[in-house]
Amino acid sequence: MAVGVQTDMSTPALVRFGGEDLKQQFLVPTISGDYVACLGVSEAGAGSDVASVKTTAVKKGGWCFLIVILTLIFKVIFFV
Repeated sequence: MAVGVQTDMSTPALVRFGGEDLKQQFLVPTISGDYVACLGVSEAGAGSDVASVKTTAVKKGGWCFLIVILTLIFKVIFFV
């Protein structure tokens, strides 16, 4: 499970949204095994149970808005 969190949850966000400087600082060492990336989730009213996150859909005009409150905690730990 720990490998899955690193490869499928924590590093893809860095790949997609991180700037080049962050990728060099955190992604390269994570891929090489020098850093271990992890992901913590704490959702309002759901704790760590992401399946219990409450969402609301609101229709206004020709648009439909999905409202959800999320908290994302991202941390990279490295061992020397």
